Amino acid sequence: MTQATATPPRSAVPVERTWDAASVFATPEEWGSALEALVADLPNLEAFAGRLAEGPTVTLEALATRDDLVRRLGQVYVYAYLDYSVDTGDQAAVARFGRAQSVYGQVAAASSFVEPELLALGRERLAEWAESDPGFE
Repeated sequence: MTQATATPPRSAVPVERTWDAASVFATPEEWGSALEALVADLPNLEAFAGRLAEGPTVTLEALATRDDLVRRLGQVYVYAYLDYSVDTGDQAAVARFGRAQSVYGQVAAASSFVEPELLALGRERLAEWAESDPGFE
């Protein structure tokens, strides 16, 4: 029989063998500020709901806004997930991951209008816009 090896707690692992959380956010407080700023910016995307048919400029602005929010969501989500996965017994990390999951749902809800509206615009109209507006490149 082989003897099981206990996994040491993160605090006992040499820093050079851990992921560099500070490369994403310097502190959990900085992460929290980024998360709150993301939530505060959701209305900027929601303001485009029902408006994509107004033209290529509005559509491009909506897509840029969505892409920015999704990029920022990726940062806060990965930070929280990696912190949580290192030690699922760390209640602060569990709480951050829960908050990140909640905001993930909020971003998904806020952007849920984009795909249906693009489909409603149709391939032909989007192709025309792409030909006339270099922003679609």
